[in-house]
Amino acid sequence: MKTEQALQIKHDRYPIWALCIALLFLVIWFIGLLPPILERFSCSGTADSIRSVYRILCHGSADRCPVLFGQPAAVCVRCSGLYLSLILGCALIFPLFRQRLEWKTLVAVSLFLTFIMGLQWLLEFTEVIDASPLLQAGTGFMCGTGLSLLLCKSINMLRGSSIVS
Repeated sequence: MKTEQALQIKHDRYPIWALCIALLFLVIWFIGLLPPILERFSCSGTADSIRSVYRILCHGSADRCPVLFGQPAAVCVRCSGLYLSLILGCALIFPLFRQRLEWKTLVAVSLFLTFIMGLQWLLEFTEVIDASPLLQAGTGFMCGTGLSLLLCKSINMLRGSSIVS
């Protein structure tokens, strides 16, 4: 009886590790928004350093980045959508639905959503479409949702059980 109760408590607990991953993505996204704020307070050297590091993660083209205080952030709209959905997926969606998520379905959904974002990017790159910031953020958000669930499910499986918290 005690084993069953302990198992039930274990199943119901929130996976703190998923929240930690979400917080990591929140910090990464927030740092990408800092350069315009730092430039506002005359810290251009630090802002330039952040922009240089973010060139590894995001193109950071000024015309595709959110503008704060009249200056573009280091992270573009699509990557912002990606980060926000990674945060939401790890902190909320995965913990709520982790017992119902099937591995094969997650892989298929993640590949499909990533394909949609890639297709939108390709059509935009080849100038077939002129994507709005909302479309870019939306495809980034869709891709990030699939990737966050795939990431969390993978970590959960590595932890030894499909329902371990």
